[in-house]
Amino acid sequence: MYGAMKRLVLFSLASAALSTTCAFGQVRFEGPQFGYLFDEVSKSVRALSGVPGAAALEDSMPAGFSVDRAVISRSGFALVASKAGGAVHRLTPTGAREIGVADLWSVSPSGAKAVLYSRATGKVTVWDLSADDAEAKSAEFNAPELKAVAIADDGTPAGVAGSALVEISAS
Repeated sequence: MYGAMKRLVLFSLASAALSTTCAFGQVRFEGPQFGYLFDEVSKSVRALSGVPGAAALEDSMPAGFSVDRAVISRSGFALVASKAGGAVHRLTPTGAREIGVADLWSVSPSGAKAVLYSRATGKVTVWDLSADDAEAKSAEFNAPELKAVAIADDGTPAGVAGSALVEISAS
C-alpha cells in the first residue's frame, strides 16, 4: 500500500513540476532534425524534422529578406542571396550575416570552407567557416570567366571555365 501511495505522490509532484515549467515556456520538446532545405514557394530556408515517413517542414530560418538562391551545408547553415545586389549571407538558425557579393558560390563537403565568385571583379574568394559564429577570408584569387565553382575541404577552389574544369590558384 505504501509503495503505491509513494508512486502516486511522486507522479503527482513530477506532473506538477513539469506542467509549471511548461506553462512558463522554459521547456521546448523537439524531435529529430534531418537538416535544412530551400523552399522555393516561401523563398526561405526551412528546417526538416521528424522521422522517415512522418517528416515536417518547420519554420523558416530568419533571413530578413526573400531568398532567391541557397546552398545548404551539412553543418547547420546555408549561404543565401536575394535577387537584389548579389550579397551572399551566411544564414544560421539565429540570423544572417553578409560575407560578400557574388554571382556563384559553393560550400565544401564538410561545411568548413566556402568559395564566392564575382564576375564583376573576376575574383574568387575563399572563406573559412569552421567557427560557428564567425567567418574569415582566407584567400582571394583572380579567375577566368566561370560557369560554376566548387571547393574542397582543404580550401582548394575549382571552377568550370568554358567546358573545362580548372583548379584556381595564386599563379
